[in-house]
Parts: sequence; C-alpha cells; structure tokens
Amino acid sequence: MASDNHTKRLDQILIDEGFVSEVDVKEALLRQKKRGGKFGSHLLYHKDIDEARLVQALATQFDCEGVVLAECEIPELMTRMIPARVAISRKVMPFEYNPHDNILKIACEDPSDRGLLSEMKFVARGKKIRLYIAAELALHTAIAQYYLGRDITNDDDFLLGISDLSQSSGELIRNLEDDAKADVCESGKKAILLISDETYAAPLVRSVLERENYTVDVVNSVAKAAERITDQEYHSVFIRNSISGDILFFVDKIRKIRSSTRIQFFESASSLIMGGDLAEVADGLLTANLELFTSLLVSKTKMPINHGLQVGQYVNRLCRRMKLPVKDRLMITNVAYIHDLARFYYSANDGGDSRRLIELTIRLLKSVDYPLMARHMLGMMYSPLPQDCTEIMPVEVLGSNIVTIVDLYCDNLPAIDRLSLDKFDAVETKLRDLIGKLFIEEIVEQFVEMIKSDILSIQSASQASQIMVFSETEDSGRLLEARLKLEGFRIIIENDIDAFLELYQRSRPELMILAFTQNINKIKSVVDKMEKNGLDFDQTPAFLLTETLNLSGMTGLIDRGFEDIIPIDDNLDFLVTKLRKYISRTFSNDQTVWDNDGLPFVQGRLTDMNLIELLNALGPGRKTVKIVIEEDGCGTDPTIMYLCHGQLRYAECGDKIGDEVIYEAFAWEDGNWTVEPIEVELIPVPNINGSNESLLMEGCRRNDTGKTLNAVS
Repeated sequence: MASDNHTKRLDQILIDEGFVSEVDVKEALLRQKKRGGKFGSHLLYHKDIDEARLVQALATQFDCEGVVLAECEIPELMTRMIPARVAISRKVMPFEYNPHDNILKIACEDPSDRGLLSEMKFVARGKKIRLYIAAELALHTAIAQYYLGRDITNDDDFLLGISDLSQSSGELIRNLEDDAKADVCESGKKAILLISDETYAAPLVRSVLERENYTVDVVNSVAKAAERITDQEYHSVFIRNSISGDILFFVDKIRKIRSSTRIQFFESASSLIMGGDLAEVADGLLTANLELFTSLLVSKTKMPINHGLQVGQYVNRLCRRMKLPVKDRLMITNVAYIHDLARFYYSANDGGDSRRLIELTIRLLKSVDYPLMARHMLGMMYSPLPQDCTEIMPVEVLGSNIVTIVDLYCDNLPAIDRLSLDKFDAVETKLRDLIGKLFIEEIVEQFVEMIKSDILSIQSASQASQIMVFSETEDSGRLLEARLKLEGFRIIIENDIDAFLELYQRSRPELMILAFTQNINKIKSVVDKMEKNGLDFDQTPAFLLTETLNLSGMTGLIDRGFEDIIPIDDNLDFLVTKLRKYISRTFSNDQTVWDNDGLPFVQGRLTDMNLIELLNALGPGRKTVKIVIEEDGCGTDPTIMYLCHGQLRYAECGDKIGDEVIYEAFAWEDGNWTVEPIEVELIPVPNINGSNESLLMEGCRRNDTGKTLNAVS
C-alpha cells in the first residue's frame, strides 16, 4: 500500500480536489476542536460535502477502495457474519458477501490496520476479507441502524435524536447511589470523571447522568484525566477499555488522592448504562471460583477424574448455549458443582443410590440456609417430569434436567475414555429414550449437539496439534510416545536437550511435554537453559511430568508459563485428560464469538473421519454448513457440498454436480475436509433431491461393488 497520500492531510486533498472551500475547512476544524470526532464527519453532518466525495477523498488519502454506505442495501444476513459487539467496538460494517469467491467486504475507518484485518479473518470463520474505507459518520449510522435497530440517518443529530434513556440508565444510577456518599463540587452535584474516546456516545452518557443531578467531566485520554484529578476529587471514574496510556499509574494516583473513589472499566456506553460489564465480570468470577475450588479439591484428594470439573463445566456451557439468563445460569451451575462435590463427600454412604445422595446434600444445604431454589432444583433430579408443567418450564425443572443429563453422561462416559461418535452413540440413545419421561426434549437435543460438536473439534484439533516431548530417558519417552499416538496426537520426541531446543526453534509446536525423574534443582536448571535459548512457555503451553516427591517444589514453574505439573509415576490417563481439556477449551469453546449455529469452523482428515462418518455427525444436529473436501495427491478440484438443516442439498466438483459427486467422494480415503457454518440464504440452487439415507445407502452399495470388482480383477 502506498504511503505518500496517507501522509497528506484530508483537508489538503479536499481543497485540491475542489470539494470544499477553505472557509468550510476552518469552520469544521473549529467544531472538531469543540466537540471532538473526525474532521470529515463535521463536514458531512453540516452538508459541506456529500458522502461520495468524502469517501473519494479518504480513498485517495489511504490509497484504497472506498464505499458509500448510504447507497448500499445491506441485508440482515451481513449482521450475522460479524458479531454485534465486534462491529460496535471495532467500528466495522460488513456490507457485501460473495459466496462463490468467499469474499466478505467490510467498511471501516482505517483499511491499513493489519490488526483489524487479522481480527476480521478470525471472527468471519475462514472467509476472505476485503476492507473498504468509509466516512466515520456514515459508518456509525450504519452500525446504529443494522446492529442497534435505530431508525436514523446521517442527517440525525446523535446527541439530540436519541430518545429518553432515563429508564435504561437506571442500573448505572442505582450502582452509583449504592456507593458511599460522594464528594460534591461547588454546584452541590456529585462529581464523575468519564474517560472515553467515543465521539458521540460519551456526551450522551454525560447527558443521562447530568439529568440525575451529577456533574460529569469527559476527557478522551489518560493524560488529560491525570490533570483533572489534581484539581477535583471524584466520586466515580469510568474508564473505557480501549483507552491507551499508563492506566496502572493513573489508577494508583487516584487511590492515593482519594481511596474511596469508585473505578470502573467499561466496553461501551451502552454496557455502562445497562450494567452489562458488571454482570459479565460477576458471572465469570463466580464460575471461575467454583471451577478453581473443585480443581484444587480433586487434585488434593486424588479423586476420580471422571466427574472432577466435568459436570460444572458442561452445565455452564449448556446453559450458555441455551441462552439462559445470567441469574438462572449461575444458580444452575452452582447446583451442578455442589452435586458433583457431594458425590465424593458422601461416597462411603450413598452406595450408588443417586436419590439418597441428593437427600443428604439437601439436608446439608438446609442446615446452612442455602437458597430454597437450589434445594428444589436438587430435589427434582432423577425424578419424572411434572405432569402439570406448561410450555414455560420453571427454572427449577430446567435446572434439574440440565444437571441430571450431564451427570448421567459423566457416569456413562468417563473423561479418561477417548471421546468418539461410536461411544457417544449409546449415551445418546439412552438420553433420547428418556425424553418426555425424565428429560425435556429441547435440553437433550442441545446437549447432544454440543457433545457432537466437541467430538468433531477435538478429533480435528488433535490431528492438527503437534506436541513436542522432551524425555530425559528413552524408556519413559517410548511409553509417552506410544500412548499419545494411540490417542491420535502427532508426537515429536527428543531425549537430548540441545536437539530439542533446535527442533523447537524450527517447528514451533502447539504444545510441549517435559518429562523428568531428576531432582528439583536439576529440573530447574534445565528449564532455565530452555528459556535462555529462546523457548517461550507463555507462547507454547507446556505440561511438566515429574515424580510425586518433586511436585511441591515445582509449583513456582506455574508462574513461568507451565500449564500444569503432573505426577509421572501415575498412569498417563490424567495427562491425556488434561490435553483433551486444553484442546477442547482452545478449539471448541461455545463462548467464542465465531461460533455460529453451535459448530465452529473445523477441519480434519478423511483417514480419521471419512465423509460418511462426517454426515452422520452433522445430520442429526440439523446443521447448515459448507463442506470442502480435497483429496491428497490427485490434483483434482475440491468437492464442495452444502447441508441445509442437516440434509445434503448441493454438491459440485469441477464440472460435475449432484449425486454423482457425493458417490465419488464417499470412496475417498486420503485427504482433508473443512466444515464451516453458513447461512441458508447463501446455499446455491439445490441439485440434490434424495435424502441423506438414500445417498448413503447407494454410496455404500457402489463402494462395495467397486471393491468386489477390484478383488476379482
């Protein structure tokens, strides 16, 4: 990208092109100085220039393509390709997508931002990204229209045209009132400092708070904020996350001036007004505390690992998947962790009787006056569905169903077993048999889809994840290599430290395992040598295997970036489980912004999961996806298929289309596949009419016939 024009100021370009006069420029600069924002936005808002000419000048300045958003008809589909929180925080607007060349066009303020380009590629799930320059005001208008549902245009004044937000601001006002009495300024109003780089939203927040008898100072940098706090003591300071500068120094300075000042970070003006950031922080912290406590207890007492952490984690993910409110999700997740811990606490007494275990747990909770809803939720576990339930299920019924389903799953498929579709099939059948009697159909279906997505992600990620192993002895190295290869991981193993470091620099693996039986000082000296030679434990997660007697002296390595420290003299089940959990957390987290329709963009090999197995996994979940298969070493065109709600609807491979493409792909044994969620509107005109079952049966018949003919010949 050329840089000459980018160094030329926008006002110079506009004057040179004859788009505006020098008087227009001076007036716009004065307005910009007073109200902030971008120079071009003030010209556009006051009709000194039209959007097309402003975009033309911006495209010249940035040496890139531009887009006039006011002339674009943006379908609703676009807003589902880039999540709302990403579009709002990064100020981007997707406006066109071509499924044939897989190019998504996105309007932004700076197409030269490589970080933005990388982020858009990540959240757009494998699509090719092309960035276009847009006018700031037009961009904000489009985001407000298509993501926030506001009926506004470029001519509307963002500060005056937004309806009364006094009701929406209630949460923020209540949070302020609940704090200690604020210091007041000379006017008798409570003083607040707002640090935000939001051009229009920051004044809006100030307007909302001033109506509630607060006085609000707004600045757009930490440096300006530091000057303000020397002259005024503030009741509250709100800092937007995107603000750069020495935040830690600034916060420390506030604390020294007035220790009771409330400090809150926020993502956007809307989240500050609605209290969304606080809810998310509380939610994440409470769940993390439960997980940490359970993990420590499991490790300390060496409990069986089939339930440790599993129940609470799965329940939390399932609740999020079902989009339950935060309050309900936290209560259900709490119940899951309590039930999971109680099964170990009462292990000597329950004799395998789930109801007896639950009764003992409820009795314990009652003695400490635990919330009645949680006790009711536990009491309904493993009980028939109430006959008088309407379509709107009470949260106690939903929660007990969710926890019971996950608990039953963890009992029947321990975490130490390798997760696979065939092993899960028996559990799935058992769950479906109990629909309407013990379980609610929607919960079962959501859980089945979640686990199958995990299986797809873990199988593809295990093959993609390269693990480097350093073992000081060949015997332990061979044992590790054999077990991990059996589990489907790609392993590179070395016994010489210098060779290991050279290999690390060359291959940069996704994971590392270091296995030692030596004393603590020797282990630490080897780790020191690794770090001095460029090995970065923060960038490449590592697991340390060592003897039990070394564990207590090795905990300091966690602070240096190690993922976990595991006894080497135990069996390798615990290590395998930890690796799977790490991969699952990294590659198949349901909370990722690029998970759309319950399945992330995944990839794998036909040797591990052929097309028939892939369709069997995707079909029952009614997925709408695009599948691309490339056969190894043939140089042929890739096969492209589309599933609509789990049914094959379209297939092409070069000049071939329809059923024959499917039958040929069934016979492929070596190659790669990718699965990407896609919107129904993007599927080409169907060229397949048969059901999945008929296609599978005919494909298997042809394959069997072909194998027989080959054997005869």
